[in-house]
Amino acid sequence: MSSIGASELVLAVMGRQIAGRTERVFTGVCTDSRSVRKGDLFIALVGKRLDGHDFVSEAVRQGAAGVVVSRECFVGDDARDVVVVMVDDTIRALMRLAAWHRRRLRCRVAAVTGSNGKTTTKDLTWAILSRRYRTVRSQGSKNNNIGLPLTLLQIDDEAEAAVLELGTSAFGEIRLLAFISQPNVGCITNVGPAHLEFFGSVQNVASAKAELLEELEEGAPVILNADDEWSDWVRHKARGPIVTFGIHRQADFMAENISARDGVVSFRLVANLFGTRRTIELPFPGAHNARNALAAAALSSQMGLGISEIEEGLAAARLPSMRYEVSTLSGMTVINDAYNANPVSMMAAVSSFCEMEVLGRRIFVCGDMLELGQHATEAHRQVGLFVKSKPIDYVVAFGELAAVLGEAAFGEGMQGEKWITCRSVDETVSVLMRVAAPGDAILVKGSRANAMERIVDALRTAEGSESKGVKKI
Repeated sequence: MSSIGASELVLAVMGRQIAGRTERVFTGVCTDSRSVRKGDLFIALVGKRLDGHDFVSEAVRQGAAGVVVSRECFVGDDARDVVVVMVDDTIRALMRLAAWHRRRLRCRVAAVTGSNGKTTTKDLTWAILSRRYRTVRSQGSKNNNIGLPLTLLQIDDEAEAAVLELGTSAFGEIRLLAFISQPNVGCITNVGPAHLEFFGSVQNVASAKAELLEELEEGAPVILNADDEWSDWVRHKARGPIVTFGIHRQADFMAENISARDGVVSFRLVANLFGTRRTIELPFPGAHNARNALAAAALSSQMGLGISEIEEGLAAARLPSMRYEVSTLSGMTVINDAYNANPVSMMAAVSSFCEMEVLGRRIFVCGDMLELGQHATEAHRQVGLFVKSKPIDYVVAFGELAAVLGEAAFGEGMQGEKWITCRSVDETVSVLMRVAAPGDAILVKGSRANAMERIVDALRTAEGSESKGVKKI
């Protein structure tokens, strides 16, 4: 991050300095006292479980040169030179500071939102842009009113491009994040039944995602999914040129002959925007990632990259953690897709799972899909009917809602024979140890709150115990 002076800080966050030297300069911004480095500015955020004001003195001991607070608190016994800035709300101060910092940056910013695939699309875009530019990206899914500002504040004057992820669970959030980040290009990967507990309908989800387009400056390019049923409605919100990607409908970037084998996804990229075709190989599994690659290609094209750079970037890309990670445990193929889930991403993962070659049986460990509100039961039933149409041999339902999915897939009378409900990690692992065998494949997927990677970790631990002669999977 470029340095920030105390006087600049006061103006940026609309606060007042109550202690410290006005000529003080900060070289970084931090909200976790454990990560503070000498010269940092510590912002005391107030959350549901923790209050940053309780850690101000610790941050100062770690070397913080200044703190932003919203109430009086103990700074330290020997902290006369530490700058203390008082604000009305520290989270709002963080956002104000990030917005101020963004407006002094020279780099171009690409913003990605959508119901599914936005993190993977963001990471693939970063891989492409990095072929030419010094590029910064959001880490993981830091896509809210805290994560996005912190990402922006890490960008320095040497950065030439940035790829940011914008998430939402309420109206106005994407508009706020877009105002803070001021993107030059925007992408909506798709619109689906995510966060229905908060939005109530898919049309409301579409309205929330479209806030990105409304906040883009006049003439800014917009990337849309031609296959998405809401793309025609969303496109009317655009105030600049529209670039499309898709598989089933005509688009500027299309994929043909998609194949997912041996941990590699290959397809024929039809880059109509460039008037050329290229054979693309993604060095990771999951046929659904071909669509994410198309979105990244379209987005990168509007950031100035050519078709050869797009091809090279996709070939060098890697999937983020817990997104269709494939490993072999005790002769079984285990797919960890546990980062998050909604009906669309759940069905996409199942489709990819069923396209891979498996010697034995396909076992689907599905967790509850959360934040669906009154639509939750029906959504799980619909996914269950989808599973019923696929060559899935056994379902382990991790949670009460997931049980609806299992029953829809195989029927109540087949419980125990074709599917089972589990309520704990230990119970789930115990079932898998009993029903799975070498040659089988296991897909693990559910909403983030389920932390279903614990199941994969437990299977890995059991494998380690097996090698020591303790137990067998």
